[in-house]
Amino acid sequence: MDKRTVAAIVLIGCILILSNTSWYRRLVGVPQTQQKEEQRITPQQEIASERPEPTGERPAPETDGSSTREQPAEVDEGILLGAGQDLQVEAKTVIVQSPLFQGTIDTRGGVLTSWQIKPKKKDPEDQEWVPLLPEDQKTGALGLVLRLGDGRISLDDLVFQTAVDSLVLCPERPRGTIALTAETDRGFRVQKIFELDSKRHDFTLRIVIDAADVLGEIRSYALWWRPGLPTTEENYRDDLRAFTAHTMMGDIVEKTGIKGEAIEDSSFTGDTRWLAIQTKYFLMAMIPPAGVDGIGAELRGSYWREDKEKGQKENKLISGGILMDLDDGRCDHRWTIYVGPMDYFTLKDLGIGLERTVYLGRWVLRWIGKGILYAFVNMHKVLPNYGVVIIIFSILVKALFYPLTKKSIASIRKMQELQPEIKKLQEKHKKDPAKLQKATMELYRKYNVNPASGCFPLLLQMPVFFAMYAVFRNTIELRGASFLWIKDLSAPDTILRLSSDIPLYGNKVNLLPFIMAITMFIQQKKSMRDPKQAMMVYIMPIFLFFIFNNISSGLVLYWTMFNLLQLLQESIHSHKPVVMSSEEKAAD
Repeated sequence: MDKRTVAAIVLIGCILILSNTSWYRRLVGVPQTQQKEEQRITPQQEIASERPEPTGERPAPETDGSSTREQPAEVDEGILLGAGQDLQVEAKTVIVQSPLFQGTIDTRGGVLTSWQIKPKKKDPEDQEWVPLLPEDQKTGALGLVLRLGDGRISLDDLVFQTAVDSLVLCPERPRGTIALTAETDRGFRVQKIFELDSKRHDFTLRIVIDAADVLGEIRSYALWWRPGLPTTEENYRDDLRAFTAHTMMGDIVEKTGIKGEAIEDSSFTGDTRWLAIQTKYFLMAMIPPAGVDGIGAELRGSYWREDKEKGQKENKLISGGILMDLDDGRCDHRWTIYVGPMDYFTLKDLGIGLERTVYLGRWVLRWIGKGILYAFVNMHKVLPNYGVVIIIFSILVKALFYPLTKKSIASIRKMQELQPEIKKLQEKHKKDPAKLQKATMELYRKYNVNPASGCFPLLLQMPVFFAMYAVFRNTIELRGASFLWIKDLSAPDTILRLSSDIPLYGNKVNLLPFIMAITMFIQQKKSMRDPKQAMMVYIMPIFLFFIFNNISSGLVLYWTMFNLLQLLQESIHSHKPVVMSSEEKAAD
């Protein structure tokens, strides 16, 4: 392996190291949106908020989920509900069950109080339930808040009526509806109608409000997802790093997150097409009716320490709401609510740009990442195991670059055979570097050798490698996908946990990085002919072992296959003599 190839591998390692730093995530993980003069979006200043003390208690959410800055004044619910409305009316819980999702709806407020899903639509019976609402939240999701002048009225305590006690969906009954209705003595009426499909992670929430005869000043309402989303992965820190909110204002997607312990609350005004909250692999999105954009959005973030019940040292919460206009106190809006996996193609099929929340790299890398994801998904339709897909994909990539690699190996061998001549030139011109450089280049031209060709195929494959890193890290396809002893191709293939941490290594013993390092050592040992590079034969496998030890086992599997295929190709060509051109023979 020549010095340029070593430099390329070192560069890969450095980028992988940087990719786990906050600096790199700020640089490439959170794209900066470009503001346009004609864009009608005015993000307001971040809202100052005191961070909760690290007592282990989850910070209590605001009553309506709105920002702590310029909160509307509370309005007496009696104005809306009437003297005859009893707020102590007993509510009930409606149970929802289907092969793909299950949950509960509390008729007090008409909100979701629990929601679990099966991440993949294929073979849901073989998957575990994933909770997408925190279990210890005191408020539900999809709550309503009316805006009255400078005040607000939360409907969290309003008890809805329904004839449904439970809704069970199955292949024989794939769709169902839960209609919740609340009416008061003052003539106020509101309906929340859930239209569910057992084969989809999105559902329709129809909101019908009639408050025209009650309060003439009522101008808007907000739909809020207050509880946020919980962590779902074993590596909860990695999951927390992905906690982000996205708001599509006009044609621009604004991205908001919680950076460390900083609370980043934001308000937006303008045409709001959707609001989404994501974890590493899951997403909640609220989408206003087609052709009826929201008039603004608000986001709130919370950070706290010591969640002892979960065994976590930290946790985060992001909640958000969309503000909608009311026409003379009335509306009939059909919202689309998505609560499910960050499946790029499922989100794209919704046709509203939600797939932009899936990070596949930036600029050219994103296009390569889309191609890789498309190839993986379609290959998986034929090959039932993603581990096999990765192996076949690595073979295809190697075949694609085979002609370049073949020329590279031939060029490297020529370079090695010219070493005696180069040493003579070095001895002859040791006091004149300029003449040495000129004579060396003339020697390369004489024998038709390109000194840069050794690392060119590897450099050409680097965009593919970086795009694969983004795909393996941020898409749900590999989550839970097993292969041989590997339980999850999206995570390290841990086979043993040590009782204490080893410096620079940790306490998890992962097998695949050892195999990768061994194959790389053998490949370098076999191809090394310059004694000066002997030290690199030992250093590089060790260096990359620590780099690859904590990343996706699917990516380590790809790199291991790259080593094995490179070793096979070099073994084939090592037995073939270097064929010199007629000009090279004449030069001799």
